[in-house]
Amino acid sequence: MDMIQVDTIRVDVQIIKMLFNNLTNTHFVELHVENGKLNYLPKSVFNYPNLKRLTIKRSNIQLINKESLSNLGSLLYLDLSGNELQSLPSKVFENNKLIWYLIMKGNQISEILEDTFIGLQNLVKLDLSFNQLTNLYDDSFTQLLKLKKLDLSSNQIQNIESEISLEKDYFEHLKLLKYLDVSYNNITYLEPDVFKQNTDLEELNLSFNQINELPDGILKFNSKLKYLDLSNNKIKQFNSRIFRNLTNLEYLDLSYNQLNAIPIDLFRYLIQLNELNLSTNRLKRIESGLDPRIFYKLTQLNVLNLSEMSFGPFSFFLENETRIKELNLSSNQLKHLSSNLSAPLSNLRKFDLSHNQIVTIDKDFFKPMGETLNILNLINNTLNLTSGVFDPLTNVLELNLTLNRLTNLDSKLFQKMVSLKSLDLSYNRITFIPPNLLKLTQLYEVFLCYNRLTHLSSNIFGDDEYIRRSVVERLNIRIIAKSYGDISDRGNGSDDIHENSILEKGVLSTFSGKIETN
Repeated sequence: MDMIQVDTIRVDVQIIKMLFNNLTNTHFVELHVENGKLNYLPKSVFNYPNLKRLTIKRSNIQLINKESLSNLGSLLYLDLSGNELQSLPSKVFENNKLIWYLIMKGNQISEILEDTFIGLQNLVKLDLSFNQLTNLYDDSFTQLLKLKKLDLSSNQIQNIESEISLEKDYFEHLKLLKYLDVSYNNITYLEPDVFKQNTDLEELNLSFNQINELPDGILKFNSKLKYLDLSNNKIKQFNSRIFRNLTNLEYLDLSYNQLNAIPIDLFRYLIQLNELNLSTNRLKRIESGLDPRIFYKLTQLNVLNLSEMSFGPFSFFLENETRIKELNLSSNQLKHLSSNLSAPLSNLRKFDLSHNQIVTIDKDFFKPMGETLNILNLINNTLNLTSGVFDPLTNVLELNLTLNRLTNLDSKLFQKMVSLKSLDLSYNRITFIPPNLLKLTQLYEVFLCYNRLTHLSSNIFGDDEYIRRSVVERLNIRIIAKSYGDISDRGNGSDDIHENSILEKGVLSTFSGKIETN
């Protein structure tokens, strides 16, 4: 494809005029201007009838003449993002009937007139994100009958009245719409019929608004919806029938709201739901706020996030949840991990228990997930680890025990973790690494930084010289060792590991310079 590119710091309108006056009869089809200084686009500045793609990004454009684009009848793609446009003239696209993709993000546009988009009957994608839109007129999108993707995120959408809302007629003409993003606005209320005509809608993002409730029936006609994000609002409760027609929904995010209870039947009809995020709500106790039966019908659920819910000690609540592959229980108030909790988690691949107050773990807690679990995160607890607790985890690849105040480690703690590749023991109070602790045939990286180590013996990799050397060769430069004061206080005060400081001479020669310090 022939293309002319203007990519300079200062490009003024006169240069653009000169380019187009001289290239009127050529076959160039693409023009890219970036980081120019244009300020405005005057009447008929483009006399380039074969142009199909026009990009003028970050060029300080503040004004566009109504007829600036009138001679671009072949234009298919227009990108005016990152400029300083405050408004768009009436009927500015009237002669651009072939445009299918229009990008206006990152300007200062505060309103869309009823006739702004006249002529764009073939438009498929429209990006108006990161502007200053406060009002949308009922007929703003009337002409966009083929529109499938609309991005209105990061604006200030509101109506003229004091109550900020989306009116019911805003999107009624967008019958082919599949993707709608109105996140990061100031919406507090949604009309019950606002999405009634958008029956093809597949993705809807309403996150980061001020919505406090969803009216009954608002999603009644959106049975094709696959992705719904309602996170970071102020929703306190849901009608049990609100999701009744969303039988194709695969992703649902309700995190960062103010939910204090969830109806038992809320998710009953979400038979295709794959991922559910309920984190950071006000469900203080499982027994009162989260009935185990709410998950019963979620037969396709693979990912469940229940982090930051202020859960304290609770009994088993994921009955029959053998399908879950990723479970996040981080940032709660768990103190003990009972085997009753883990009994049904036989298909778990990733388990996040970080940022709790866990002290003890039942020896059989990890047994149900022993054959499937690959990633285990126990960061920031106060663990008292006993020998055998990790023995069932023969397929775990990554184990993170950072920030647990660990002081002593049993030499057999990891001996059954035959698949372990990454082990993080940093930010603890470890003073000694026992023999054979790292005698693991698949181990690839070990993090020991910010402990209280003064000595590392060669037998931490086992007594067999061949095994020890093979482990060291595989680890390469992945062992990181640093102490709070014991090492850095020596010699010139640097944190470099020197012979006779933290490593035995034999270990240092074995590593052959493969030690990495942090």
